[in-house]
Amino acid sequence: MKFQKCVYSVLLVYGMCSFHSAFSQNQWSFLRGYLDLSIPNVNKYNAVDSLNAENLPSSREHCGSVILNDKIWIFGGDGNSAGSDVWYYDIKRKAWAFVSDRGSNAAYTNKFVENPVAHPGDRSRMASAIDQQGYLWIFGGETKDLGFHTGWNDLWKFNTATKNWTWMGGSTSHSSSGSYNVAGTADWPRARYRARGWFDKAGNYWVFGGLYYDGVNPPYPLNDMWKYNVTTAIWTCETGDCNQLLPPNTPSGNYPSTVGQTSTAYKPRGRGDYGYWIDRDENFWLYGGYNGEVHAGGISMWDTWKYNTKNRDWTLLTLEDAPSAVSPGWQSEPLCWLGNDGLPWMKLVNRSIWKFKNGHWENLRFEAPNTWEPAILLNNQPFVSNSTNQPGSQFTTFNHIKTDSAVYLFNGYGLGTSNFPSYTGGLWRYSLEIVPDPKLEMAISKDDFVPSGASPYGTSKREVTLKNTGYGIAYNLKLSLGLSLENSLSAMQASNLKVLDEANAPVPFDITSVSFKDPNNVMTCGFDSVIYKSGFVLHIPKIAIGETLKISALVNHCMANQDLSTNQRYTWNYWGAKATFQDLNGKEYLIPQINTDASKTLDSYRWTAYKAAIPTLENTAGSKLFNIELGSGAVGSPTNSQDLGESFSKAQARLDLTLPQNINLATGSLSDISGEYAVQTGGTIQLFTVNASVIQMDLTKPLNAQPFIVKFPNSRYLPIRRIFVKLRANSGIENITGIKAEIRTTFNSSFANMNYGWRTASQ
Repeated sequence: MKFQKCVYSVLLVYGMCSFHSAFSQNQWSFLRGYLDLSIPNVNKYNAVDSLNAENLPSSREHCGSVILNDKIWIFGGDGNSAGSDVWYYDIKRKAWAFVSDRGSNAAYTNKFVENPVAHPGDRSRMASAIDQQGYLWIFGGETKDLGFHTGWNDLWKFNTATKNWTWMGGSTSHSSSGSYNVAGTADWPRARYRARGWFDKAGNYWVFGGLYYDGVNPPYPLNDMWKYNVTTAIWTCETGDCNQLLPPNTPSGNYPSTVGQTSTAYKPRGRGDYGYWIDRDENFWLYGGYNGEVHAGGISMWDTWKYNTKNRDWTLLTLEDAPSAVSPGWQSEPLCWLGNDGLPWMKLVNRSIWKFKNGHWENLRFEAPNTWEPAILLNNQPFVSNSTNQPGSQFTTFNHIKTDSAVYLFNGYGLGTSNFPSYTGGLWRYSLEIVPDPKLEMAISKDDFVPSGASPYGTSKREVTLKNTGYGIAYNLKLSLGLSLENSLSAMQASNLKVLDEANAPVPFDITSVSFKDPNNVMTCGFDSVIYKSGFVLHIPKIAIGETLKISALVNHCMANQDLSTNQRYTWNYWGAKATFQDLNGKEYLIPQINTDASKTLDSYRWTAYKAAIPTLENTAGSKLFNIELGSGAVGSPTNSQDLGESFSKAQARLDLTLPQNINLATGSLSDISGEYAVQTGGTIQLFTVNASVIQMDLTKPLNAQPFIVKFPNSRYLPIRRIFVKLRANSGIENITGIKAEIRTTFNSSFANMNYGWRTASQ
């Protein structure tokens, strides 16, 4: 009695019977809950939704359970004062909180509408899972309406933030046969219990197997796999004998002749209360389970299967022998988790621990197959892990409740410290191996863009390297490779993307998404938006420790003199990459965006000083002549190389000039407009001029909105650095505020003869 009293005291008061923070690998520690199962263990709480060391949920089995943000949520189950109650355990604060109990009778309100009145009532043996938005979902489960395990097929979700339920559909009465391939009726799984559920990365909810009871015949096992699309609210049967009732304790399904074979035609026997796992590639694994109802003589299974959710095929992995030190044998209701090594692990009823490695189950802690032992808590100390502590032998449905460092066990049927079999109520923690962290280093390793190249530029090659310099494998790498947001002059093709290892061997990858950020690519450069994109997201399954990958892209360019005024980079050569990846536990890491700055070397392509709202005007007495001077450098002689001409044989310049009604060109000829360029010879800068070659007018516009489109000829020493325009007035009053000028340049002669393909430099 002294032992029991101390344990009970620890449960009620923080600090009574000391505990420590020691946390060793592969060891058990008791946290909170009931250990003596010989006495009634009921719900205990002081206030609703309040964490307190004295709060305890009752002992129970087959409750719904999920984990979210270091909180373990449970719903219902069979047990003392259990069935329709909701609780959560805060791992960091080491306390339970009672959330709600809305009664044993379900309340169905408007479908798809969250409601403070709606709830599923008493429920146990349901399929429970948590989605990415923090909703707890349950499907089916059982009540005792027929005096036995009566199945349901309604679907519910619980908002862990608002603490309210939403009815998502399904029958409002038990034992529904559901629907499959019935004209005019949506598919829906038949009622079932002892099933399991989970969410994939795309947000779909999956359910496999379970049992169906009609109140007359022994419960039927099921082997169908259903997927619920949360967005469309549509169920699809993915594999198995959809909604078909299979005879209990008899062969069913479709097995290959030997283990290791894969086919879409294969399917396991119907079952419930199996062990299950979802691996890093979203394959579904199952082991064992009852081929019928355990309380009606259902036998335990001994096979291991893997289902590829993408290819929709089954692989039979093992057919076990009788339970022994080398085979887990026939088993049901194990505690399951995906280890930090990415492998399936399970604790069996007899407390032995196994993991699946290299094609078979490997024994890591063995106890005799028929072991049925009480719980052990060394020195009555909670929160302390050691090699002596052990939960009692028990069946459980508390699966995949884990963090990076621990797996949690609560609920089931088995033994406490008193060696009395009943519903269990102790919360235990099993410590896991430390996850080795991956670390990726990313760098831009190649950019063969040549700043002095002439346009049409053609192509340039970009290459990014990724090296795993950490101590763990990097999984699910998503690399975003893209051009700047403003870029309308370059694009990439998916067919030119490559991922290579250090030996230049191809590495498999998928393109998960693409972007075409600037529709001007189509108009300006003629890029086909179906083929050419401005960005890609590449998915690479994993990068091993010490491995280096090279990701390369070929970029197509169509123009060469476009500039971002804010950061002085040329958009068509400004690009970057960023990435995310995960460790074995799915924890996500971010590699911030890196960019190339090579385009900063292109100052000689740039015009910068279009800042005057009104150009410089000179009023010559008598003739009313005006000189407009628009340019890129300082007025007068250039003082630096930013506006020096180079050898660009295809360069062109254009002036769009809009004049008020009373101002015209001085003589109305090409001689009224000239362009200036600068050439450096040795240390001397010489200025040269060239007259306009074409003046176009658009006679469809009003005279006072008439633009003169002035083009300069191909010249070796362009770009134009300054333009002079001579004007005259028709009268003595000049409306100079109505003069507008836009200068545009291009190094691509094919665009010089088009009204598009030019970028406005200023106005």
